[in-house]
Amino acid sequence: MKMCKNDGKEHIPVSKPENVSLEEALREIDKFPTFEEEMFIGFINERDERLQFIRLERDKWLIDAPVFEDEEYAYSLQDEIKHSQVKEIVTRFFQSKDWKSLCNLRKL
Repeated sequence: MKMCKNDGKEHIPVSKPENVSLEEALREIDKFPTFEEEMFIGFINERDERLQFIRLERDKWLIDAPVFEDEEYAYSLQDEIKHSQVKEIVTRFFQSKDWKSLCNLRKL
């Protein structure tokens, strides 16, 4: 899995994501700060699916799943979820298992 992020201290651009283990990804989620402008953490799995998260509050996150049509960004599906859900979604995402059943993605 690859990770991109902007946490206010370190910026790993989406265009140059870094390889990360599941354990490293979960540690990054736990220590990620609450939202300030432009702050996010995102992951890309083996199937080139992408997920991004913004931490709104201590136990409140926004999940953002970009949708591409003809290889172009078209729109995002989003939901507000809890911290434990973020970690479970990322675990399943990393393992290429069903993660979508853990949230209610919709166009917002």
